[in-house]
Amino acid sequence: MCFARLAVLFATLFCDSAAATEWKVLPQSRLWFEAEVEVPNGDERQPTRGDVREWHAEIIFDPADPAAARLDVVLDMTSLTSGSASFDQQMLGTGWFDVSNHPAARFGASGFKKTGPGYRTEGALELLGIAKPLTLDFALSVRGDTALAEGTAQVARMEYGIGARTPADLATARVTVRFRIVAKAAR
Repeated sequence: MCFARLAVLFATLFCDSAAATEWKVLPQSRLWFEAEVEVPNGDERQPTRGDVREWHAEIIFDPADPAAARLDVVLDMTSLTSGSASFDQQMLGTGWFDVSNHPAARFGASGFKKTGPGYRTEGALELLGIAKPLTLDFALSVRGDTALAEGTAQVARMEYGIGARTPADLATARVTVRFRIVAKAAR
């Protein structure tokens, strides 16, 4: 009888623990970028901000065991938008993201590290068919079955050949990628 109770308790704990580590990204989540770019027909660099409207993330994460975390994010590069039709046309074209030949980008990482008030994960970003290491730093708060992660990464665009034909004085070499992910524990 004690063995049966122990088995039920173990199964309950195991199932709750496993469910708590899988997270479903909610629609209010955002992924965007910031850089300074000379807007076509402009005469100076201006802060530019754009959104990745379509993306999907698979997240396995337990704050009690960050080393076991996994993250896989797929971005629909055709959904990039800056709010400027002329810049969007340039950004989606062959000199920048070449979305007709590379419609998706992917970031994957395994294992998160606690860094004081937040976390860090080191993974690989595949963009334009080129994979390079990328570090994400993020803050995380979990309340019940809902989590909020907010963070940044710095992408060296020239490592991927993005805007390679654009003179360095027209666009910053590093692009800041920001994210705000609201997720619910899958049960």
